[in-house]
Amino acid sequence: MRSHRVAAATAMLLLGACGTRSNALDAPASTTTTTQPAASTTTAVGETPPLALGQPGKTRDGNTIRVLSWVQPVASSGPLEPDLNQVYAAAEIEICAGRRGAPRVSPEVFAVQLEDGSSRGRTYFGPQQPELGDAKLVADQCVQGWVNFEVPSGHRPSYVVFKGSSHLRWLAGGRTR
Repeated sequence: MRSHRVAAATAMLLLGACGTRSNALDAPASTTTTTQPAASTTTAVGETPPLALGQPGKTRDGNTIRVLSWVQPVASSGPLEPDLNQVYAAAEIEICAGRRGAPRVSPEVFAVQLEDGSSRGRTYFGPQQPELGDAKLVADQCVQGWVNFEVPSGHRPSYVVFKGSSHLRWLAGGRTR
């Protein structure tokens, strides 16, 4: 019983490090695109298995989220340059409201989990367009856009993480823990 609690607490810490926003969806140059899931992954007790890119995930509120693609690197444009030893990357995301609608959709609820277990939130002025913006969705309405991130050069994140009313994650092609 203790090992189950330790595993659950570890999973909560890993995803909790991303921060949570409980009301986020409540009642709610050269690039490479990865569309295939990585090899096998391990899942802690009580943790939802990761989804493949393109695979839909359901929130507790009945909304559906899909990470359609992962692009890394994303060429910077104009004055937008990533920090030293970082590259831009982006996740194309689709959110569809369930029958109750989604009063708040925001790119703030997405992060990437790196190979070492740390996480990074979105970049506010990333180059991949059109960006996923804040929205209010009525029942069965969908919105789609890109969420930009800065990630370490030469490393792929393990997961794109949704940290809203539910915790969901999609394989991004990096090494998984």
